[in-house]
Amino acid sequence: MDLEQLRYFKQAAEMGSVTRAAVKLGVSQPAVSRQIASLEAELRTRLFYRNGRGMALTDAGRTFYLTVKPLLEELNEVKDQLLQQSEAPAGSVLVGMPFSLMGTIGASCAQHFLSFYPNASLHLYEGSSGLLLERLQTGLISAAVLYDTRRGPNMLVTPLLVEQLYLVTSWSAAQDDASEVSITELARQKFILPGKQSGLRRAVDAAFKEHGINANVLMDMHSVTVVKHLVERGVGSSILPFGAVHREVADRYLSVRPIPLELMHARLVTATATGQPITQAMQAFLTLLASEVQRCVSSGILRGSVADSTFL
Repeated sequence: MDLEQLRYFKQAAEMGSVTRAAVKLGVSQPAVSRQIASLEAELRTRLFYRNGRGMALTDAGRTFYLTVKPLLEELNEVKDQLLQQSEAPAGSVLVGMPFSLMGTIGASCAQHFLSFYPNASLHLYEGSSGLLLERLQTGLISAAVLYDTRRGPNMLVTPLLVEQLYLVTSWSAAQDDASEVSITELARQKFILPGKQSGLRRAVDAAFKEHGINANVLMDMHSVTVVKHLVERGVGSSILPFGAVHREVADRYLSVRPIPLELMHARLVTATATGQPITQAMQAFLTLLASEVQRCVSSGILRGSVADSTFL
């Protein structure tokens, strides 16, 4: 006997009709009848009583059904488990994020990803957009979140967030307000900014140039953490997205005021190299990343709006 015979027998026993069993199984009535007849011949016993209203199990048929039913159900459970395992994302996921974003969502993305996809391993790299782009192009990472990167022949880019930028100063009650910063105020500041390899810095410099601001930059720093510490000590001001400083603002170490979007903003994208396949695990992470960004925007941790693909 084979599994096909057992499946047809079980369905006929439960439906009490060859016709209804055939409909349920999606096969022809003669096919069901042949399989049951073949099974009865092999077992050398009748499994059903036939009558004008349908069919009913014989004593032997009932005994056989009570044995077959749990076996088929167990086989189906094993099949489902194997399919789930084969479909579950697995393998290594290597993703880079800029300093300003990693501290905001890196830990939560990692925690949720490993919880949802235990068969996959996640490796997150922090760096400037320039460094991450180089790693992506050389295959050292599989995807990256970058600032202000356009589509190219070797790059697939998906909009992630149009991020509002903030003037960041040491905390004081007088500066703790939500009024927007003017061009004149920006021109008066002494800045400590992320290094020039940073995509965020390029967005800031481009806005300075566009609006004719001759910015006074005291220092370039390749560490957002050091930038924040220096601003907290009153050495100078900075321009950063809210997500990079939300904890310090809540703890009253730093103050922020929004810069109008039409004056300055940053565009975050996810980028993958065209020469590298996007695995199931990588796609799962990118989906989770977009969801986490949306959650942080909704909660106010990130300030901005989900990006529109027309900017690329």
